[in-house]
Amino acid sequence: MSVNKKVTIKDIAEYCHVSPATVSRVMNGNSHISEKTQKRVLDAAAAWGYVPNASAKTLRMRTSRLVGLFVNMLDYEMSSTVASRLHDRLAEKGFASIICNIGMNAEKEKYYYQMMLSLNVCAIFLIVNRSDSEVDRKSTIPMIYVYKYPLQPETDYPVCRIETDDYGAGYQAGCELQRLGCRNIAEVRLTSSDNRFSPGRHLGLMQSLYDHGLFYAESLSVISEQNDFAVVLEKINQKLEENPAADGYFCSSDLLALALVEALEQHHYRIPEEIKIIGCNNMSVSLHCSKPISTISHRTDDICRAAISVMERILSGAEPEPEERRQIFQTDFISRATT
Repeated sequence: MSVNKKVTIKDIAEYCHVSPATVSRVMNGNSHISEKTQKRVLDAAAAWGYVPNASAKTLRMRTSRLVGLFVNMLDYEMSSTVASRLHDRLAEKGFASIICNIGMNAEKEKYYYQMMLSLNVCAIFLIVNRSDSEVDRKSTIPMIYVYKYPLQPETDYPVCRIETDDYGAGYQAGCELQRLGCRNIAEVRLTSSDNRFSPGRHLGLMQSLYDHGLFYAESLSVISEQNDFAVVLEKINQKLEENPAADGYFCSSDLLALALVEALEQHHYRIPEEIKIIGCNNMSVSLHCSKPISTISHRTDDICRAAISVMERILSGAEPEPEERRQIFQTDFISRATT
């Protein structure tokens, strides 16, 4: 054989008068092949300098250590934080990861899913709020929702969900405001027709008020469809010009809480003496402002470790237990200058 020709399994098979499958089994250490055949194949491979194609082997055996991370709000700090933590934890485990910003676009989701198939990723983590995903129910790749699960009815197909307790976050904030003496509690939150923003925190707050015999101060609350500081600030200022402020606010993110602090200070309210504020997500902005914001923090590290643990269990060939398929992690209250 010419030394310039790249040797293939088929070449070795023809020379040794065996099938390509037999050569493949010999190269993979299959002990069920006769010693005579093994020796003939290995001698030919050594003589011609045959090197197995590691990428092709990975594709056949589906043992890639590449993981896809689907994010639909990469500009949202919590999504970026979760993606970054997952990336780091996966690296510690010897996995590489690719972050795909799918936005709220079903076509982009399908496009990136096909790309993940071509790259032979071993798993996909979905850090998304999408309610109309079309790939999870028919995926041949293990798919694990991390941090949040889309707003959709329970499915009859198994999905793995490693979530933060959004409902519990709202309930915890409401209870804390009441413990601090607030009796006229409102909120600043986001809403959208495409379900990007979960109502879980709002519902948790409502339940905490109901359980303590208080009414929700709807007329004093601010709801925005845009996650934009300037837009939210203007809405809060308009509300404060029309009504006196509530004595306690739960904001569904720290960015909204920051806008509320600025608006209240412009209207000469004293924080926390007159008004107490709790944000959510423990974002960096909660510390870098005139008054560090009390906030609800998610157990992001625990969530990421649990998600990777479930992935590893699936990749080992084991079926996750029901309690592993859905895990909900509680949140923690961090007290700062606004309470």
